[in-house]
Amino acid sequence: MLAALGLLGLVPAPARDAMVSAAAVRIDRACAADVDRALRGEPRTFARIYGARTDSDWHPLSAAVKRRIARDPDIYSEVAKAWRVDDKVVLVVISSRSLELRAEATYCFRRSGTLARVEESSSGAEVRDDEARYFDERGGLVARRSKFYPYSPQVVATVSPVFKPSTPTLYLTVRALPFLKYLAD
Repeated sequence: MLAALGLLGLVPAPARDAMVSAAAVRIDRACAADVDRALRGEPRTFARIYGARTDSDWHPLSAAVKRRIARDPDIYSEVAKAWRVDDKVVLVVISSRSLELRAEATYCFRRSGTLARVEESSSGAEVRDDEARYFDERGGLVARRSKFYPYSPQVVATVSPVFKPSTPTLYLTVRALPFLKYLAD
């Protein structure tokens, strides 16, 4: 009941912040346990490349695509790795890059298939943006941490958020993953 009142803004700010922090700590602990187990296995890896001669759909990562991405650092590509625990996807890391822009999103899914936490890091134009968001079982945001900063002291300390690099797509469930059809086999 107190948690519901806090989300409605009816509990004083310090108590509400403590509840949000407690929710984030619980999610972090649950994710850590599943991620530790998941990382003992090998991930399934998928990729897509954007460009005139590609279909830009997700496919299992082939040796040819892996070489192409490695040879051309400016190619706009995304690579996803997915790990399972007890045949349930619990961890997905999606890395995106194009020219000098980079982004990575690490998704921790509950075994029920809902998103528990996403940690995003994006960089470009001499700035970096790190953010973690925590979700309840219904996809509601329960906590957020964020830091936006320039790479070097020569860049003005008050970099405008207009230059904030875009973050990867948010997938609130395992079923929403665009390469899900390849995870079924």
